[in-house]
Amino acid sequence: MNNGDFDIYTLTSPAVADPDFHRWLLSSENIPPLGSTSNRGGYRDAEMDRVVKAGAEETKDDARRALYAKAQSILARDLPVIPLWYETIVAAESDRLYDYELSPFASYRGLATARRKP
Repeated sequence: MNNGDFDIYTLTSPAVADPDFHRWLLSSENIPPLGSTSNRGGYRDAEMDRVVKAGAEETKDDARRALYAKAQSILARDLPVIPLWYETIVAAESDRLYDYELSPFASYRGLATARRKP
């Protein structure tokens, strides 16, 4: 699979904590046998490369947000990958619970610090 000789494949990934994931997955620098081999589909788009590289280098949140919004537009236009599964995050709230922090990744990590009011 790393040499790009396939018709279709599936990929799982860890929870995405930063939009720089787009660079890892879609940059032409990561097409096998170059880079991390994460762009196994061989997707190439000069505009996407420019946008995700700029996003990785940008430090201002508003500017990064604009760059990754552009990356999303390119993804919607080209559809180089088609996600077949996503996780729905459901949260319930109770006034009897405190010190619980909801994770953006749908993990139960917040339960480690959660406390129930007596």
